[in-house]
Amino acid sequence: MKKTIGYLGPEGSYSHEVAIHIGASRSLLALEPSKFAQALKGKRIFQAVLPVVNAIGWQVQWVLDLLMSNNGDHEITREIVWNIRSQLVGFGKIGDVKVVCSHPQPLNQCQAFLGRMDGVTTQGMNSTSAAVKLIADKKDPAWAAIGTDNAATRYHVPIIARDISDHDENQTRFLVLGGNSMAPTGKDKTSLLFGTSNKPGALLRALEVLDALDINMSSLFSMPSPNRRLGECFFLVDVAGHGRDKDLSVALDKIRTRVGYLKILGSYPESNQPANAN
Repeated sequence: MKKTIGYLGPEGSYSHEVAIHIGASRSLLALEPSKFAQALKGKRIFQAVLPVVNAIGWQVQWVLDLLMSNNGDHEITREIVWNIRSQLVGFGKIGDVKVVCSHPQPLNQCQAFLGRMDGVTTQGMNSTSAAVKLIADKKDPAWAAIGTDNAATRYHVPIIARDISDHDENQTRFLVLGGNSMAPTGKDKTSLLFGTSNKPGALLRALEVLDALDINMSSLFSMPSPNRRLGECFFLVDVAGHGRDKDLSVALDKIRTRVGYLKILGSYPESNQPANAN
């Protein structure tokens, strides 16, 4: 199988930057959110680059749904923490702009800057690169987009203002789904998904296993059930260690007896430091 990497397109998105970062010599394929599962199943792509959560607090629901629906055919094999640098791009000056478009998350992350622009409205789009492409097609000074340097260069749209995020330490965590399983490195993470009954103490009973074996939990997200049934509780959890480590293996066996559902999403090296396009 050709080792193609799929990413959230079009070209110039943050996901595209990460895909280039991890596989510059590979074939890259831009996909819409709804196309990833079929592309993996049909072997159109070898790996998928997935934005999962941002340091400011948002999480990407379609990615969580994809991880939940994956039947174990593909493991998480890598994580990348990416520095997000948001640029305002367009063909006018700041005073000319009346509409700013982008993915909803960058729009939320640049509220302070947008608030200083008089009379500006915002328009959400599927991705930052789709927004920049729209501006390239319109060439209307009254329209601008929030996007990446990469997108501005690719679509030949001038940068009006640089680094407009409300927070300097704006980072997004990406996971790579698919590829070869990773051997233990001594500094790993394991992601797991489990479901509990909607009863007092059900979540605590699962997590106290980690405490008893001194295993660190770095993140926990609640998720809707796959069937969207009220009263069903599902959680995505990241813990320190590799699934082959003795203590974690014991912990997972114990957790399995305390929850109604458990899926190991993958073990992979912990990201040492944030990266960016530079």
